[in-house]
Amino acid sequence: SSGINAEYGEKANPIKKFFITLIIGKGGDEASFEKNIKWTDVFTRRAIRSNLILLTIMHYILTLRTFQSLYCVRDESTGRLILGIERSTVCYQGYAMITGVLSWIMVFLYVGGFPILCAVVIMWKQNKLYELHYLEKLGFLYRGLKNKLEWFRLTAFLFNIMVAAETAFSLNVATTILINAILFSINLIGGLMFWPFVSTRMNLFFVTGGFARGIYLLALLGVTIKLNVNPQFWVVLVITIIVVFVACARVFYYLM
Repeated sequence: SSGINAEYGEKANPIKKFFITLIIGKGGDEASFEKNIKWTDVFTRRAIRSNLILLTIMHYILTLRTFQSLYCVRDESTGRLILGIERSTVCYQGYAMITGVLSWIMVFLYVGGFPILCAVVIMWKQNKLYELHYLEKLGFLYRGLKNKLEWFRLTAFLFNIMVAAETAFSLNVATTILINAILFSINLIGGLMFWPFVSTRMNLFFVTGGFARGIYLLALLGVTIKLNVNPQFWVVLVITIIVVFVACARVFYYLM
């Protein structure tokens, strides 16, 4: 212990201490070194966290690009499958074959695989999530959430996938309504039933997104009625009314 303190403590080389502080943050060096944690270990954890944050931030845009590179439509004149976003490219031929294979790998390993991996780790390490080792790596995924609800923020990945699918694929009105009904349910029902965040402001912000999604859903239903699309989607309207009723009751419960 004395050797570590002598090397990294207050009498350490100021240049070395400056770079250590630069890497692990102001104040972080003191807390870590007091517990005899090597700065290289802290740097490794911070590096892993940075990469995980980057993968999380980029999930929507990479999911969208992956879906766009897989969405093929049939050319009416030639009968060939062409890329929906680039009509001059024939799907699964030449370089498009390489792109297609890589895109399918992305779907399994990243678009779906990365959220599943995060969920498995969070559920598996439920009792250790607030230890320093896991906080520095995965804390950004569950900080601010209530205990036992650390998984809730992972629903954002589902949002990413469904919104990217809605944007990339030429979906009919009925399918678009279904997707938005699911997103609406996650926002409003999930937010009000679990009230997942420690901060009331964050909970209200999340639920407000659900109401906004509900307004959009009702607009889509209006378009559906005008276009005389499958009347079965009146069921969605009934479900929406029920959900809003439950949501209002839940809000009343929390305000009382």
